[in-house]
This record gives sequence, C-alpha cells and structure tokens, in this order.
Amino acid sequence: MSGVFTYAQKATHYKELLSLVDEIKLTDSLYFKQYPETFIELDSNMIKAAFSPLYHLTDKKNGGKIFWSLAGKISTNCNFDLLLLIEKNQNKDTIFFNTLHLISMSKEGEYIASFGLIINRNTKLSSYNTSSALYKNLTIVQKTKITANERRFACTNEYRITEDGFFEHYIRTQPISSSSTLLSPTFSL
Repeated sequence: MSGVFTYAQKATHYKELLSLVDEIKLTDSLYFKQYPETFIELDSNMIKAAFSPLYHLTDKKNGGKIFWSLAGKISTNCNFDLLLLIEKNQNKDTIFFNTLHLISMSKEGEYIASFGLIINRNTKLSSYNTSSALYKNLTIVQKTKITANERRFACTNEYRITEDGFFEHYIRTQPISSSSTLLSPTFSL
C-alpha cells in the first residue's frame, strides 16, 4: 500500500512543480542561444527529488556552488512533458559551467532523459559553447563551437525526441541545404 501512496504523492509534487512555470508555445520552432530571463529558483532537495540523475554534489574543495532554476515547460505531448532547467556552476578557479537542460518527464513525474540545449563551459584556456533550435516535429539542431589552445572547431548535429521521450542522435544521409527550414528558426527565446 505504501507504494501506491508514494506514487500518488510524487504525482502531486510533480503537478505542483509544473504549476510554478509558464507553458512555452511551440508553434514552429524555438531557438536557444541565451538563457531564459524568467525562471523559478529551486533548492537542491527539489532537484534531488525531481531530477536525481542530473543532481551532483557541489565541489566544496574548489569553493564551487551550483544554482538550479526551472524556466518553462512544454506539456502538449500526450506521452511526456518537456521542462527547461538551468544549471549554473562557478568555482574559485574561474571555471564557469552553465547548461540549459531540456528534460523529458513522464506525465506522472518520472524522469526519462535530458539534453543540453545550451552548454557554456569557459576556462582560462578553452571554451565550449552550444546553441540549439527545437522544432515542432521534436527535432533538435545543435551548433557547437570549441576553442582550445587558440584553435577553433565547430560542428552541427541533429537529434530527435522519440515518442517515449528519449533523445536520439540523428545522422543525415543528405547534406543540409542553406534553404532548409531547419536552419531558420522563427521564434527566439
């Protein structure tokens, strides 16, 4: 009987969590290059409970601290919800690591998977930065730029969200043309 109570309690907490943030309309596409300006800060207990696979301990040795914020939801899919979670990390050695996670959750509040829409990692000698576009057909196109030892690298990858809420890397058999609608998102967040 306690398992049923725990399940019902978790579903109630998940609905409360969803009620904290606004619905994001995905009419055509969303472009993620900057972090959302509107968000709700979450404490580490909420992160452990709702997003335990993403939670990791703060590195106390380097004086680091992690801040978590919920920035929005897309709950129009009948199989899963998509949540935007911001993770900001900085330590004394001037290492910055910020991520905007796109998290898929079951309608009952079970964690399915996560994807880094925006990743910014900057140190004194290198940087790693991504931006992403999410499309109505649940395709993600991600651009990555890496600088290390004064050398620069860049690439573009495509991912798809399955009907179960998992993120799959998609390999194209044909090159993307410059007129492709996948390269021109119409809405910016």
